[in-house]
Amino acid sequence: MILDILIAAVLVVILIVYLKNKGFVVSLPYLLMFFITPIYSILDQNIFVKVFGCGCVPSAQTNMLNIAFNANDLRVVVYTVITMAMVIVGTILAKKWENKKEKMTYIITILLFNSLLTFEICKIAMWA
Repeated sequence: MILDILIAAVLVVILIVYLKNKGFVVSLPYLLMFFITPIYSILDQNIFVKVFGCGCVPSAQTNMLNIAFNANDLRVVVYTVITMAMVIVGTILAKKWENKKEKMTYIITILLFNSLLTFEICKIAMWA
């Protein structure tokens, strides 16, 4: 349900950005996570789980590297880095805007949206 709300929020943001005539590029920090997730899922299933282990039973965890770090931990780290990168991209895109209130609203909504999306992706996609 939350994912549906987030998707609806993205569509509203895209519409608002389009109507304000700022351009499609401004909506990229909201959309890139949707393009990155399928690619990461394929890599996760085919490579990361084999290398780091699935994290299904932490006490019996074995992986190629023989460390207490699994594919679930890697997913959290990767998506957190992606979220921070989206905030940085949003900050760069907002620099040319004159209205400070609009800049801050844009950057904060990118942070909140991507943080919530990261939380939901990590919660749903964990190897259990």
